[in-house]
Amino acid sequence: MDDWTIDHNDPVPIGEQIGYRVLFAIARGVYHPGDRLPTVREVAARLRVNPNTVSRAYRDLERDGILNSRRGLGVFVREDALEAAQERRQSLVLARFERAVGEALDAGLDPTQISEVLLSALERAARARGKRVEIEGRKPRWAKVRIREE
Repeated sequence: MDDWTIDHNDPVPIGEQIGYRVLFAIARGVYHPGDRLPTVREVAARLRVNPNTVSRAYRDLERDGILNSRRGLGVFVREDALEAAQERRQSLVLARFERAVGEALDAGLDPTQISEVLLSALERAARARGKRVEIEGRKPRWAKVRIREE
């Protein structure tokens, strides 16, 4: 099983978090078309959640065309799932960034300050995952953005 984790303090429901982990694992190539996913019971035991929550997450991904359930055999990655998973991943991440940038704008940060916050968040997230980000300079080219009233 890929490094699936859930955060009980996250406002995102546990079932959605599980669905995101499966989706992101497929998009990263951890699971390939035709691969069998861990069973509902395996995931539930590993994450210490109700099996119904895992089953619902799998069912939602099946409804979305990412997974295929075969009675008595398990749950498998659909043959055409990679592109769909990558598109969904991109859409989900973009929506989260849009919310965060919107909050930063509402808080009065300018684009340069927002880019600094983004770079700091990138560095912290990488470090928390045992990685290092190398940034040439502190002011990226895209930080020269201005926001004007329409």
